[in-house]
Amino acid sequence: MEAINRKTEVKAFARHETFYVRYGWLTKIALNIKSLYETSDYAEIGVGKNMFNSMKYWGAVYKIVDRENNNGKSIKTTALVFDKDCFLENTSSLWVLHYESMLPTSLVPCWRSIFNNFKLDSFSQSSLEKNMVDYFANVYPEVSPKSIAKDVSCFIQTFVFKVANQVDDTKIMSPFSEIGILEESATNTNIYNFVYGRKESLRPEVVIWSIVRYLEEKNIVSATYDELSTAEDSPGVMFKLDTASLGNYINSIDISKYKGIYVNENIGKKIFSVDFRHTDSLSILEKVYK
Repeated sequence: MEAINRKTEVKAFARHETFYVRYGWLTKIALNIKSLYETSDYAEIGVGKNMFNSMKYWGAVYKIVDRENNNGKSIKTTALVFDKDCFLENTSSLWVLHYESMLPTSLVPCWRSIFNNFKLDSFSQSSLEKNMVDYFANVYPEVSPKSIAKDVSCFIQTFVFKVANQVDDTKIMSPFSEIGILEESATNTNIYNFVYGRKESLRPEVVIWSIVRYLEEKNIVSATYDELSTAEDSPGVMFKLDTASLGNYINSIDISKYKGIYVNENIGKKIFSVDFRHTDSLSILEKVYK
């Protein structure tokens, strides 16, 4: 696997205390910033110490709080999400939070590497674990393989969608299983499959937002459809969309209603361009909730 850009990434492994995000957690974090990050009021949150620390970590992962000082300051994207959809009833919010958490400032470097570098469509937990342990032995050799294994396990529990005949009513599923990016095999419960192509829960407006957000993060104004579907941290990589699927999402929406966004073609390649004097990712995100 090729190494990815890790300049702004935080070397953070297994800080989730083995707890993946549960339903209602992110809303509770957003509504209890002071209790979590200023007063550390366990009673107010109503959980034990390990789960309390896990919630604080996920609050930083999804940028509900600033990762540097945990002072309750969120990035503007997350602030807008919780202002418009505090209880995360709109699946689009989950896609937005997922993409934000995977950008180069990520606090889950193992997950970011899985999306960016891991090329197999189907895998077992043990094979994914071995792949990540081997990879990080060269990137962060001081990190324990056990910590990486915990991150792999948490990844699967966060994103896997169980098929109907395999759902265990005693199992608490993560809200991020709803985006449908990873599924359990219908024939083998030890095998997981990435889901490529169009997703029922992924709206074209969110794809447009993610492209603009990607260009902002890269500090560029245009990119080909191929880059937007294959490059490191691109929407296609993080949403598992090939070039054709990405193009279909863009074509399914009237781009002319987005001021400052243009689609053209050069030497047979489709190019998505943004004039940031007239728009930005926040204004695009506003449209998602309209």
